[in-house]
Amino acid sequence: MGQNHSNFQDFEKYVNAVLMQNGIFDKSYRKYGITPLNQRFVLIAHTDAVRLIMETEYKDASNFISLHMGLTYMFTNIYDTKPPEGEDRLTDDNIDDVVNKRHADLEAGGNKYYGYPERIIATPKDCVQNPDATLKRGDHIRRHCNHIFFHDGIYLGNGRVAHISAPHTSTNFKRDAGARIDTLEKFAKGNPIAIVEQYIRHRHRLDIANDAERDAKSGLWQGEYDVAMRNCQHFAYKCAINVNKMCCFDRTNAELLGFFKKLNNLISG
Repeated sequence: MGQNHSNFQDFEKYVNAVLMQNGIFDKSYRKYGITPLNQRFVLIAHTDAVRLIMETEYKDASNFISLHMGLTYMFTNIYDTKPPEGEDRLTDDNIDDVVNKRHADLEAGGNKYYGYPERIIATPKDCVQNPDATLKRGDHIRRHCNHIFFHDGIYLGNGRVAHISAPHTSTNFKRDAGARIDTLEKFAKGNPIAIVEQYIRHRHRLDIANDAERDAKSGLWQGEYDVAMRNCQHFAYKCAINVNKMCCFDRTNAELLGFFKKLNNLISG
């Protein structure tokens, strides 16, 4: 395992349960490790892929499937990846090398092989009324915004959320939007809340929350809103993983919306 076996006994039970849930019963090649944020993991090698199972704080969260959110792109509790382009197919001769490279990258806090996979986790229906029973300070949270977009924020605890928004009295969202703190009830707007869990943790939870709270209090991006480049998801991901990004569906939708806005401007001009 490369680590003290006693540190992994309870995690190994979880790994075995996950494998059984997914119909995997063989004793494949395994290598356990711990990331710099003390998140335990195991790499499980097969002939066609290296499976990764990470320790999670949400073991009992509806098998990580948020049915009431209607999302279809979630990862489950096993993350599969094929060898990157340029690497040979796994064989008995190279399996140690392939696994060791991934193991070393994860233990060093890198993301060369796995990037930023995430899981969308359901919350109880009373989450908005009783948030601290489910949500933790520093959680990246999400709700439906309309039929094609989602709205993201960072939960700060005590029913407060840092997110990009404008006052409800605003008549010009782009001009007035910026990072701000609202109640979870205002954030949700009657929609279910889901947790966006980073499968591989890249930042401490308190650092995420502290950065989000500081940026919200300073009014980050006030008057600089851009649906494709500087929106609520960019803010949440910046806090959560220190990367300026959107979820895959919203990025596609934003790019399409931007295209149609430019087209409309050309036609109008």
